[in-house]
Amino acid sequence: MLKVDAVKSAVNGAESAKTSFGKHISVSKIASGIDRFMPQGIKQMQKVSDNLGEVSTTLINAAGTGLIAPVFIKYNPLSKSDQDTKTYSAWRQPVSAVLAIVSQLGAIIPFNKAMNNGFNLGMLSDQYNTSAFQDEKFIERQVKRNNPKMTKEQIAAEVSRIKKEQEAELLRSIEEENTVRIRKHGKEGTYKINKDVFNGAVEDSIEDLINAEEAEKSRLLGEKLTNRVRRSEFYRNNNPRTLDYMNEIEEILKKDEIGEIQKALRNKAKSLPKEENELRLITEELLGLSQGVVNDTDKKSVIDAMKAKVSKVRTHAEKYRKMHSLEEVEEAVKASINPRVKEVESNVEFFKSLQNKVREGASVKELQELVEKHSKKSPSLKKKGLNIVENVAESLKRRAKGSTRCLKQIGGVGIGLLMLPITCTLLNIIYPVFMDKFFPELSNKKKNKAPKTESEVKHAS
Repeated sequence: MLKVDAVKSAVNGAESAKTSFGKHISVSKIASGIDRFMPQGIKQMQKVSDNLGEVSTTLINAAGTGLIAPVFIKYNPLSKSDQDTKTYSAWRQPVSAVLAIVSQLGAIIPFNKAMNNGFNLGMLSDQYNTSAFQDEKFIERQVKRNNPKMTKEQIAAEVSRIKKEQEAELLRSIEEENTVRIRKHGKEGTYKINKDVFNGAVEDSIEDLINAEEAEKSRLLGEKLTNRVRRSEFYRNNNPRTLDYMNEIEEILKKDEIGEIQKALRNKAKSLPKEENELRLITEELLGLSQGVVNDTDKKSVIDAMKAKVSKVRTHAEKYRKMHSLEEVEEAVKASINPRVKEVESNVEFFKSLQNKVREGASVKELQELVEKHSKKSPSLKKKGLNIVENVAESLKRRAKGSTRCLKQIGGVGIGLLMLPITCTLLNIIYPVFMDKFFPELSNKKKNKAPKTESEVKHAS
């Protein structure tokens, strides 16, 4: 019971200090807005940070304190201290690092374990409740506890079964009940998740679709347009060479084995001069189609796709051969891309209308029916086979993961601050003892350099 109370009390500060960005502003939209302005190096560091966690971060900090800091202290050219003093000070860092690991991890590891149990068992508010999609390690611990005689293989099979069962129930409750069924610690049965938490996940899932379509529009009018104009201009200026090269590719595609085709295409690409880079890119695109062949059915479909690609290149080469200027090429490319741009714009408007439907009280099942109806007019959505139910489930998991991670980080900071005076006190007690034991010569010199007392000064005079 004490552990339950401790876990619940950890949320008090976080929940009372929450900032509201407005009821209908999506977290994913805020995150994507920030992400656009974040330097690439910072993004990579954030990825590393997300994957590490408090324990790994503590170990890395301790490694820096214990291994790197002493070198800078010992060989600091700006310090006026003598070498013995520098050495004495430098040894303080590894001792401090060891104490930090022992004291902080001794508190953080049990805290994280208690918090994870709280999330998975439904001890906290619905925002942090993951009882409907418990993490694999938690399920594994539960299975081991309830079935101590199970083998490793049996445990893995049971964990997989439970995960699939939870996923099926999650999707069922979203589609049929327009909610998620969660458990609450100490209570029997299941409960509907908080409506605001659920609707937030629904809106976020739709916001993700809007962001994806807007990103596709940017790609079409940016990268896609630039690359298509460049290639089409190459076709216009190098039409005979392009058609001859396609004839050579068709001969290669007559080979019996995929491996032989791949090898011949690679050699072909390597032999091309720099000015025929577009042909090399086309060859690499053909190679990309040939990945993942495991049987004769795959082989046939891959070769068919390669032949279709060659035929498409021929058609485009003939089309742009007849044009007389780069400007004409650009206009033709824009015209060819424009239907896809209009489709994307239509999708964005449709998804925005879905957001309004959510606010008006439409269920996820009703949203899915609207998606299926709209997909008949949108080839790209029809091809994706968009499933709103699955999207909402993933959005809910992602939001819960972000909330729980934030809460653990706040708790980790609190523990670090609480442990700091304890660590410093231990360091002041242990370090002199450590130096007396292992480096008595340095310890004695430090003591001998202590400031003289008033009586000693008078006696010396």
